[in-house]
Amino acid sequence: MGARAGAVVTAVAVLALSGVAGASAAPAVPHLVQLRTLYAKDHPGGVPAGEADLVGYSKAFERVLGSCTIKPTDLADATLFWSGKISALGGSRTSSLSILQAFGKRISWNVPRDCWNMFIAVEARMENSAASAQMQFRHEITALYVYDHQGASPKSDVQLLPYSSAFVKIIDHCTVSPEDNTNLMIHLSDQATEIGGRNVTTLKMLQAIARRINWSGPKIVCWDVFDNAEGHAEAGQP
Repeated sequence: MGARAGAVVTAVAVLALSGVAGASAAPAVPHLVQLRTLYAKDHPGGVPAGEADLVGYSKAFERVLGSCTIKPTDLADATLFWSGKISALGGSRTSSLSILQAFGKRISWNVPRDCWNMFIAVEARMENSAASAQMQFRHEITALYVYDHQGASPKSDVQLLPYSSAFVKIIDHCTVSPEDNTNLMIHLSDQATEIGGRNVTTLKMLQAIARRINWSGPKIVCWDVFDNAEGHAEAGQP
């Protein structure tokens, strides 16, 4: 092989090696620290096998960052907080990814701007949807809410969910109809308020009774449980 041919071969080899080196040094997924944190919260006990697992998170995260005047750390912290807050309502866990994607769907502008009002509105809608998915006995618990709030209606299902959760537990374990349970809660709360000299709402009565239900199996007559809960409510005890 001549000197010129050898030089050509060497140049080709150098270019090939440069291409490999360039590929291995390709830019990493941005904001890996935040993305890995979000992934870990969505997958308890799990870690991403590689950056491919973070692609969906990255697309949603970068879309929000590109359209909103917010720091990456603040966006990650807010997303984690809201994910935990909505998930605490019960039901299916709300992932941070779903929150980021919901934010992205609301973006319709091209110039970055403050997005906190949008974030709060999206979170409130997701929170209400999570509460609605678990709601039972809406008619009865709405009546109790209105009674407790001097005729005011609930603004969202989030406000009704505590009523529903306790109401369902009582109906599932005690031989009382939904209608009778509604009337009974009003009666017991009024009695505890009058005798105890303190404001005992129907929600407090529901929760006091539900707290004392610690059995499983067939429904039973719960009058002793009701009386016990009412007595403690009169005394200002849980």
